[in-house]
Amino acid sequence: MKLFSLVLILAVLVSLCAIGFAASNNRTAKGVQASGRNSSDPVKAVPQDKKARRRNNKANKKVKELKDRQEKKEKKNKNKKNKNENDPSKVKKQRKNRKQKVNGTNV
Repeated sequence: MKLFSLVLILAVLVSLCAIGFAASNNRTAKGVQASGRNSSDPVKAVPQDKKARRRNNKANKKVKELKDRQEKKEKKNKNKKNKNENDPSKVKKQRKNRKQKVNGTNV
């Protein structure tokens, strides 16, 4: 009985080691996703095809340009808002515009 349990424990340990070894060999390089025909070789996971590379670069460039445009617009609006808040003539106009009108007359 002792021998049987010893063999069983040994078999479990060996199987766990084998699973760990297989998992460690199957990992891709850090930060690189293996895809398509190069999935077996994680180092060559980036598209080797010239057209595909160009397409990816173009798409990334468009996304970057869009983000830059949005950031620029947000910054401009923020500056505009700050400028209006600090300018006394603008503040006076804003106060004037805040007055409620009833039947076309100020209340």
